[in-house]
Amino acid sequence: MQPTTTDQPRSRRSGRPVAARLLVLASAALLLVLGLPSAASAHEIDQSYIFLDVYEDDLEGRVEFTTADINEILGTEITEVSPGPEEIDQLKAEINAESDAILAYVQQNFAIGTEGERWTLDWETPLDAIIIDDEANWVVMHYDVVGSFPTLPESVELDYAAFVDEIGNHTGIFHIGNYWEGGVFASEDQLLFFTQSNQSGSYTFGDSSFLRGLGGVVWLGIDHIRIGTDHILFIIALLLPAVLVVSAGRWEPAEDFKSSLWRVLKIATFFTIAHSITLSLAGFGVVELDSKLVESIIAISIALAAIHNFKPVFANREYWLAFAFGLFHGLGFAGLLSGLGLDRSNRVWSLFAFNLGVEIGQVVVILLFFPGLYLLRQTRFYAVAFKVLSALLAIVAMIWAAERVFEIDLKVSALIDPLVEPPVTAAVVLAFTGFAIWRRAHEDRKGTLIPAHEGPILDAPDREPVGV
Repeated sequence: MQPTTTDQPRSRRSGRPVAARLLVLASAALLLVLGLPSAASAHEIDQSYIFLDVYEDDLEGRVEFTTADINEILGTEITEVSPGPEEIDQLKAEINAESDAILAYVQQNFAIGTEGERWTLDWETPLDAIIIDDEANWVVMHYDVVGSFPTLPESVELDYAAFVDEIGNHTGIFHIGNYWEGGVFASEDQLLFFTQSNQSGSYTFGDSSFLRGLGGVVWLGIDHIRIGTDHILFIIALLLPAVLVVSAGRWEPAEDFKSSLWRVLKIATFFTIAHSITLSLAGFGVVELDSKLVESIIAISIALAAIHNFKPVFANREYWLAFAFGLFHGLGFAGLLSGLGLDRSNRVWSLFAFNLGVEIGQVVVILLFFPGLYLLRQTRFYAVAFKVLSALLAIVAMIWAAERVFEIDLKVSALIDPLVEPPVTAAVVLAFTGFAIWRRAHEDRKGTLIPAHEGPILDAPDREPVGV
């Protein structure tokens, strides 16, 4: 006589309440994902861009335009180049050889101020800030407004005639790039347009508050997880075994919904604690590592987390793995904050709000994929898919690591990045969850579901796991 088990009858009795809870979690996460703002649009070659950044007591900004437009207006012969260290150095050298003429032209055709007064601008030289994209090479000219601004003026007035006078279809576009109390960060919202027939304009700042700024940084943290494909894959690598436990050197399905969800949320929390530590240390200038090293370690951390799924070193204690690598992910977040200037305005609150946003973003990723993984955890399908997905994650991560170490582009991101756009993500999650519901029901009918682990967990990290 075969031994009996109460696992499957219990699964049938509790299936509907558990399925309902899973669908509520997935639906809430999908609504949040679909409500996230889309990524900023790319530059257009028939436009130039004027940015103003507002900090606690000073104003600064930049003007961006193509080398092709400079060549047309000034008769220069700056070469169009492709990305690459030698090509970039060549481009910078050619731009700086013409820097006096470029600076004089921009100063003659751009002014900013308030109430009829035009501010004195201090332009940064040499002009070595550039952007290279698929369409053009862009010169970036940074300026500081001379003086301090303890009180922000109600509005700014701009005069802009660069390129629009000489090039008939050219448009200059004004943006507020960063404004903490306005909740604006790395924005490319188009606020004013300058053309041949309209070369002056004014912009009123409008409502601003501490809470508006705090909320803006929280959303920035959420959105960084959404567009941070490497961080998402790291979470997934840790999420795959979160619905399993290791007992006597063997992966087995976790016993119930509550313990599985608590386990994965604990992993996310330890990750947040770790990146909060290093993000704060970097934000206050205590710790600083080369960005290339940090990004390479982040890629390696994904690979190691995936490899851990084959031979778990931290069996049933993956939260310590999340903590260890979260320290390096925090340094990666710090680079973003520094690039946006968030370390210059309300620094402590920026760090707190960004960490909160990252935690929310992680929880959203978990809630999107956890329902499907939980439903699949007892299926024979997951016994295979768990290892296949872990292997794919390890391969992608090692390719990323090679790209970052050797500064090459193997086009892996071009294949993966589209999957994090909200409509695509929604379709992927709905398809995955629907498949999980079908597969669970299919194996339940066939009687092939693997019994969930019961009783105490016996860690045996020295033994080779033999499958689910």
